[in-house]
Amino acid sequence: MEMWNRCMGRWKPVALILLELALPACSVYPVNSPATHPPGEENLYEESSHDRSDSLQVILTFSGGGTRAAAFSYGVLEALRDTEIQWEGRRRRLLDEVDLISSVSGGSFTAAYYGLYGERIFTDFEPAFLKRDVQGSLTRRLLNPWNWIRLGSPLYGKSELAADLYDRLLFQGATFADMNRPGAPRVRINATDMTLGTGFSFTQGQFDWICSDLSRFSVARAVAASSAVPVLFSPVALHNHAGTCGFTPPAWVTEALENPGISARRYRQARWQVSYLDTAQRPYLHLLDGGLADNLGVRGALDQLILEGGIWGRMQREGLNSIRQVVFIVVNAEPGLDLRWDRNPGDLALSSIVNSATTVPINRYSFETLELLRSHMELWRREVIQQRCGARPEPGCAEIDFHLVEVNLGSISDPAERARLQGLPTSFRLPAQDVDALRLAARSVLEHSPAYRQLLHALGGASPAGSRRTSTP
Repeated sequence: MEMWNRCMGRWKPVALILLELALPACSVYPVNSPATHPPGEENLYEESSHDRSDSLQVILTFSGGGTRAAAFSYGVLEALRDTEIQWEGRRRRLLDEVDLISSVSGGSFTAAYYGLYGERIFTDFEPAFLKRDVQGSLTRRLLNPWNWIRLGSPLYGKSELAADLYDRLLFQGATFADMNRPGAPRVRINATDMTLGTGFSFTQGQFDWICSDLSRFSVARAVAASSAVPVLFSPVALHNHAGTCGFTPPAWVTEALENPGISARRYRQARWQVSYLDTAQRPYLHLLDGGLADNLGVRGALDQLILEGGIWGRMQREGLNSIRQVVFIVVNAEPGLDLRWDRNPGDLALSSIVNSATTVPINRYSFETLELLRSHMELWRREVIQQRCGARPEPGCAEIDFHLVEVNLGSISDPAERARLQGLPTSFRLPAQDVDALRLAARSVLEHSPAYRQLLHALGGASPAGSRRTSTP
């Protein structure tokens, strides 16, 4: 026995090395659960009680941009918390009337945290994320030899490592079911389908296509997918369980496929959607940063309404016939133009070229998205009035207004401060003073917006002129 122990002692280091080499096969990402509900149950939050007005719909969208975007959107939440309105005889905070937050990339951290924890965000979020060196924590994890072994698995990439960190720092194992808390707004986290190049929203309606249960899906993984910048992070993979739950495509998809000549746009989108049903060709989905498809978090809901043929059908299905005011507050932390490139007569650094190749088209697409939203707001207003007042007009049937408030870093009035904040890097590490400057800038841009002042007048709110003075006049 003693001889046996000596031999085993000599081989123990070798055995440990062999064990470590075998461990990558054990490092895998969590598999998204198959559906356990009837398909078509699109709204996870319909049983959640709330005290919001049925005649007022407030939608927030948070853009991408790393901690810069997270801090800027957080500043808007602070401003809405401090804004009171007088609506239907009740004095309320405007924040309490938010029905939906749609987000991408850096903005998804703010949206998800508020969706899960509500008011806690105003005490926890700054130390937990905004003023923490999250990028340094990610780097240290990547440099940890133990994680090299895990990353050696083809089923465990850098985004899974990031999701583990986000879960530890922020989300504590939360799933989308945990967002179904009293008074919580819906939260729509958006990523990009790497194959199609289209948006992929973490909603039960989207998960029905792949017969998966969103309520059991990790919030941290959704946020990691939404912020999975190509090359820096790996795609987040989902299993496609399509064909196992009796899902039937919505009517607009069938109509578009049967009548391709009516709308090429609807036909193309319908073909993309039905590709999810082909598990032979697409047994897995791969998701990247949501900003690749839409850096504002607007297009998912906007495209859905356009493809469905208008807003009235959606209002009918969700019992929103009494709406009188619809508000979109679009928070855009996009970087500014870097004019330094044009002061260089020679070749530019590769990093500058790559930065331009990604930033310029994203900013242009964001502008076009906002213009598309503006044009459809007027179409929707006419549609609602026609439906309400068509056959038998009733008093007040035409009372419906749409408001679009854009909170853009480019709207900061002070040129030096605007250039400084727009030039902050898209990373997960910012100095505390820059985080505070972004928060104050968001409040200032919002409160000085003519569209926001008009909105407050319509909602019986106090003028923001008396709010706290910020560093950006």
